[in-house]
Amino acid sequence: TALLKWKWIFKIEVGALYAAPGDALADVPKRIEFHYLRDFSGADLAKATTECFDDNTDAATVAKLQPQLKQLNALFPAVKSGEHLALTYAPGIGVEVSHQGKAIGVVPGAEFGRAVCAIWLGASTFDNDFRDGLLGKK
Repeated sequence: TALLKWKWIFKIEVGALYAAPGDALADVPKRIEFHYLRDFSGADLAKATTECFDDNTDAATVAKLQPQLKQLNALFPAVKSGEHLALTYAPGIGVEVSHQGKAIGVVPGAEFGRAVCAIWLGASTFDNDFRDGLLGKK
């Protein structure tokens, strides 16, 4: 598990990664769960996801995956402190979003699944300490 802080002060969420050992960005089943420590609107989650997606993905791929990113962002619900959200990637299926254990929807595509997971697990993440915690390196 890992704690995500904004500006190194504000505790935002606790995350956990469930994946097979090895390359967390490989085309293998994985799940990232977030337990929120603050309230966020769906629009807040979509904005942060878009910004981090753009930062961790090359421009050509960002352009190509815009329809899937819009679909994902439309799935994000408002979350309250204490609630959890999960993104589950399954090869051949895509990224499933669930809130409080209930599936909301699925966005297809292996390339999209990799790009979404790179937000938290890639080389240029929002918070490298959070990434390292998820990967068990801290």
